[in-house]
Amino acid sequence: MALWADKIIVKKAIGTSPFQSVYRSKARMPKNNLLHVYKFIHENDLEMLDPLEERMEMLAELDESREDAHRKNLKLQKKNAIAQDKGKHGKVEALWLGPFVVTEKNGEDSYFLTDMNGEM
Repeated sequence: MALWADKIIVKKAIGTSPFQSVYRSKARMPKNNLLHVYKFIHENDLEMLDPLEERMEMLAELDESREDAHRKNLKLQKKNAIAQDKGKHGKVEALWLGPFVVTEKNGEDSYFLTDMNGEM
């Protein structure tokens, strides 16, 4: 049951549950747990929706989640564009320069470097 709960709980980072991300629909309880859920609903006088109302709510939530995902995607694209404009490293750029040759030790933790042509 704990594994099932982990799959259906909404994760803050992605804004949805892992189950919803994969299957694009809300998770339904396994059949062997439905009796317990049904008992709980009746013992606590909770209201059950008819299938049409439930489906309409699911469709409305689906539209909202798609809009949220679209907004998050646009926000991320803007953030990435700004980062690239500022000269931060992207996936295509080299993350290091080199190779270098250590020419002289300067203190305990610093060194003078030159490139392969002897230029600093």
